[in-house]
Amino acid sequence: MRTLFVCLGTAALLSVAACGGGGTAINVSAGNAAGGGSRTIVALPASPATDTLNRLNDRGHASGFQPTADPAIDLPLTVSGANAALASDANFFGGDRPDWRLLRTASSNGEGVMAGHGIAGGVAFAWLWNGTPASRREVPAGYSIGAVAGPSDSGSLAASVFDPATEAQEVLLWQANGSRSSIFRVTGVKAGMSLFGMASNGWIGGVERDGILLTPKIYDGSWRALPIDVIECQCDAVALNARGQVLMTPRGGLGGDPRGYLVSTRGVTLLPRPDPGARYAGLNDLGDVVGTADSGPFVIIDGIVQDLNAYAGSASAGWRLRTAVSINNQRQVLGIGDWQGQSRWYRLALR
Repeated sequence: MRTLFVCLGTAALLSVAACGGGGTAINVSAGNAAGGGSRTIVALPASPATDTLNRLNDRGHASGFQPTADPAIDLPLTVSGANAALASDANFFGGDRPDWRLLRTASSNGEGVMAGHGIAGGVAFAWLWNGTPASRREVPAGYSIGAVAGPSDSGSLAASVFDPATEAQEVLLWQANGSRSSIFRVTGVKAGMSLFGMASNGWIGGVERDGILLTPKIYDGSWRALPIDVIECQCDAVALNARGQVLMTPRGGLGGDPRGYLVSTRGVTLLPRPDPGARYAGLNDLGDVVGTADSGPFVIIDGIVQDLNAYAGSASAGWRLRTAVSINNQRQVLGIGDWQGQSRWYRLALR
């Protein structure tokens, strides 16, 4: 099991005031948790009430977005140490913010570059942002963008697009130099490819629809089918890593007893769970998985599932961890917890 979900550096970003207690490190006893030693929890300067964080890179920087009064506009957000930075007219839009009709954030990479897509001046494009006004990757005229995956650590980027003139759906791939190619094209109401991620090495994850079949696939120069059907397993693909492994989480609400899996072209691994309500969210290149169950957040290391509150001994420091959404290769976990009576985003170091 492996993956990389990463974030960004904030060197050129506009700093905003940190929330109370932001950046404060709290060392807590690990008790009898695996690995021994001490764990460190940092209260991040972002509020779960207003900010959505979903990626943590190996530098410990988190990224996500902040919704606005306009439901079509989500402002990219990065959190580093005690500072949070939000996309602004100066550092992101480059002077044309009033022209934007859509702004969505996808993910970020280990070099501190975020990606997403938008519409400004009637033109649809994918964007890359490193703290200076976003660079844009335009799609053919008349096309719309369904989703963006990436960027990779080298700066490549992919997007699923739709051409209403021909009713064709494509997946476009941009290299770091801006060159563009089409790596998937299909026409039909019950056909297409939904992207769910890009690994650090540029491999792309998507789910292909062909009639009633939904098949997860990986693109590493060619599309390769994975040995699992989304409908049959009642699960969704949520993460892809540089070793070609895909994290599948249960959908729930469909009856039966859906489970989570780690899937590659080599086979399918059933994931352990703390209780039937478990949902898997993050995967790193070490083979660790994090998620949230009815009993609270959990981590899977070396195939063993452990409650994060017990693993970290965090309750003794006044914390109660409630969710876990991402884990990086330094075994730092991003999630939401309660600290001193307040709901806060946290970064927990497991080693």
